[in-house]
Formats: sequence, structure tokens, C-alpha cells
Amino acid sequence: MVLPYQVEGQYGILVPLKELKESHPIEVAEYAEANNLMSKPAIVWWAPYTLKKQNKVIAAVSSTSKKKLHKYGVEIPRSVKEAYELDRINGNTLW
Repeated sequence: MVLPYQVEGQYGILVPLKELKESHPIEVAEYAEANNLMSKPAIVWWAPYTLKKQNKVIAAVSSTSKKKLHKYGVEIPRSVKEAYELDRINGNTLW
């Protein structure tokens, strides 16, 4: 299942539900509810739970994004500025 998504002023870009659900679970659940998609098999099993548990889901997503500072022993930058700084410190161009 794919859903329309707006990126930089362009509306209608189709993005797989799996990707949107991981990055924007509450917005996808609200979209599904507003557009009568709650009965679809891909949505019915998680969207009602997400809507009921919004505060906990927001806290979990926030803490997950803050925890990912390293991956496979490599520091992950959080911004372009930080990426350039890591390249300068490490003497390479990984980022």
C-alpha cells in the first residue's frame, strides 16, 4: 500500500506505507482515519492502537531518534554541519 506524501511543496509523491509508518506513525494513523482507510488490512492492525497511545508512541519515536548516535562503530551526524565537522575531525569524506 502506498500513500501520497508532500515533500518540499510537491504533493502526490507516493511513498510505501511501511516507510511512512516508521517515520510518521501518528500522522499516518490520523490520515487513515480522516480518509476512511481504517478498514484496510495494512492499517487496521496498528492504526487504532497508535491513535490510542499517541503520547507513548511520540515518546518512543523521540527516544529512538536520539539514541542513534553510532551505527556499526561510526558516529552518525544529525545535521549537515555536523557531518562536515565529523569529516574534518576524521580526515575523510564519509559524509
